[in-house]
Amino acid sequence: MAQTVGIARRTLSRVMREARRTAGVRAGDAAVQVGVTPGTLSKYEKSEHPWPPAVVYALSDMYKLKREDRDKLVELARQREPGWWQTSAVPTWFAPYIGVESEAAELDNYNDGLIPGLCQTPDYARALITAVAEDEGPDRVDGHAAVRVRRQQRLSGDSPLRFSAVFNEAALHRVVGGVEVMREQLAHLLAVSEQPNVDLRCLPFSAGAHAATEGNFVLLRFPDVIEGVNSGDAVYIEYAIGGLFLEQESETAYYQVLYRKAQGAALDQQATRQLVQQVLDDQYK
Repeated sequence: MAQTVGIARRTLSRVMREARRTAGVRAGDAAVQVGVTPGTLSKYEKSEHPWPPAVVYALSDMYKLKREDRDKLVELARQREPGWWQTSAVPTWFAPYIGVESEAAELDNYNDGLIPGLCQTPDYARALITAVAEDEGPDRVDGHAAVRVRRQQRLSGDSPLRFSAVFNEAALHRVVGGVEVMREQLAHLLAVSEQPNVDLRCLPFSAGAHAATEGNFVLLRFPDVIEGVNSGDAVYIEYAIGGLFLEQESETAYYQVLYRKAQGAALDQQATRQLVQQVLDDQYK
C-alpha cells in the first residue's frame, strides 16, 4: 500500500467491498462491468492497488448507490494528500496502521506485557523505543516518542475515539525507564482511565491461563462512510519488523470473541484503578 494514499485507499477498499456485497453483486460480474480481471478487482478491494476514479464511479452506479455517496467515494479515490504520520519519524511499515487508527471510531487493544501505547507517557515511550532501537540517535528516539504521544490526541476533542484496553498485570511491575518514569506513568494511567470514552482493565496474575495468550492485537471499528453500508472492522497484529491487517469477517469475529473473553477475565474498571493505585503506592513510592 503506497504510503501517501494509505488511509483513503483502505477506507475506499473497505466500503466498495461492502457495497458490492450489500448489493448482492458477484466479484466476477463487477469486474466485467468495468473491464478488469477478477484478480485486478480483488487487488482494489484488498487495498493492494489504487482505485481509478472512473472504476469507483461505474461500480457505484452498478451497486445502486446514491449520487452523493458515489461522489463521496470518487473523491476518496482522488485523494493523494499524506497524513501527519507520514514523516521520517514513523517507520514505513507502521505508517499504514497510524492512518487506519486515525480513522477508527472504536478501538479495542489487548496488550500482554506493556502499558497500551495510547496511554504511555513520553518518557515511558522513549525508554521502550530506546530499548528496541539501540542504534537510533536521541533525535530519532524523541521523534518516535513524539509520534506515539500525538496519537493520544484521538482520546480527546469533539469526536474522541472510544478506547478499550486489557493489559496484563506484568505491565504495572515491569520497571521501564526507572522508578520515577514508572511513577509518572502509573499516575497518567489513572488519569486516562477516568475519561468517559476510555475503558481500561487489568488482567491480574490471579486470572491464571486465559484466552489471549497468543499475544497482542488491536481491533478497530470504523464509522460508516455512506448510509446503509457497513464500513467493516479490522484486526491489526504487530510483529518485530512489520504488521498484519486482518479484515475478513471470520477473522475479525474470532478476535472479537477473544477480546471479550480477555475482558471478562480482567478486573473491572474500578478494581483496575485500585490495583494501579496500590502498585503505585507500594512499588513506586
